[in-house]
Amino acid sequence: MGSAYLDKDFINLWVSDAAKRSEWNSGNQLRNDGVDIYKSKDNQYYVGKTESGEWIQYTINSKADKAYTFDIKYASSNDAKIRIEDASGKQLAIVSLSSTAGNETWKTASAKGINLKKGENKIRIYFENDGVNLNYFEVK
Repeated sequence: MGSAYLDKDFINLWVSDAAKRSEWNSGNQLRNDGVDIYKSKDNQYYVGKTESGEWIQYTINSKADKAYTFDIKYASSNDAKIRIEDASGKQLAIVSLSSTAGNETWKTASAKGINLKKGENKIRIYFENDGVNLNYFEVK
């Protein structure tokens, strides 16, 4: 309860004194925990080194009860899928991601008809396959 991600490499490596930190996330960016954050060639951050079964939770504040479209910017060397659920486990969408043929060759996939309630919504993105890099998603 209260978790915002599940990463199979999870370990709480946080040490408040930066000089005493001996390890970091695999991407060595932003924060010191299990989520592997990388910086791309164009200076953007993304979540990488994902494994099947891992997930990331986001909080979305919706202005209305309505069906939204999620545009997901990703890269993957293989065909893959992600599953979008609410925090209670209700499946909202499964999104097929075609190979982009590279870790920083980005494509956008869309998931339409994702119902959000007015107010705060907690959304989890589950990685169904290894190796999906998530740059961002946009809710429209």
